[in-house]
Amino acid sequence: MDTLTSLKEAFENNRIGEGDLEIPLSDTAENRYASQQIMTQARRSMLIVSRQLDPLLYDTEEFVQAASDFARRNRYTRIYILIRDNSAILRDGHRLITLAQRISSHIQVRLMHENYGQYNQAFMVADKRGILIRPKADQMTGRVIFNDPRLGSSLEEVFMEMWESSLPDPNLRRLMI
Repeated sequence: MDTLTSLKEAFENNRIGEGDLEIPLSDTAENRYASQQIMTQARRSMLIVSRQLDPLLYDTEEFVQAASDFARRNRYTRIYILIRDNSAILRDGHRLITLAQRISSHIQVRLMHENYGQYNQAFMVADKRGILIRPKADQMTGRVIFNDPRLGSSLEEVFMEMWESSLPDPNLRRLMI
């Protein structure tokens, strides 16, 4: 059985925030599927750190639909996104950014402060427990962790430190016009 099939079975039989399942990820297809499923299973909050908001993961119809469904689930749901480089987004567009512009009360995007220019980790944290993490943002090697509140809290702390020093990108706001 290949890894993607195992990953699909894991998400069919387990929920983010439950158990102690951890699955390695090694390619784009696995990361794409895992990120979409984590978004689908999230209930209240989603934190995303990505260098360029990886279009192969986050600019897919499936992911954007999952994000839209999540964001519109209730008035308390929030998606916070930190990106380091917006050049590809400005040049090529991005469906998730378009969605964020339409429902900005639920999805906020900020450009990382220059102090974090060397930060090279990508992650998603759902509800402080479910995690997709890639230690090197430019590689697809990583892991999905279904329930690790300690790591989730640690990543949230890192995220909030970066978030507080970052600002909304006026170039992305201009796209709303």
